[in-house]
Amino acid sequence: VSKELADNAPLTTRDLEIDGHTLMRELQLTPGRIVGELLVELLALVTEEPALNDKDTLLQRARELVGQRT
Repeated sequence: VSKELADNAPLTTRDLEIDGHTLMRELQLTPGRIVGELLVELLALVTEEPALNDKDTLLQRARELVGQRT
């Protein structure tokens, strides 16, 4: 945890540069489990690489994740 704090890594989905409302609007999703799952997967991504916590980068990754689910 101390390394993540030193790197300013997001620790919760609230620390992401996007939220569920943004995901629903940009990806035409309806409220539901998938939105939360996407946020958790995005958090895992930026926990490993904090520099990826950027709106455009996260939206692109979310699009890829949604595409993998269909």
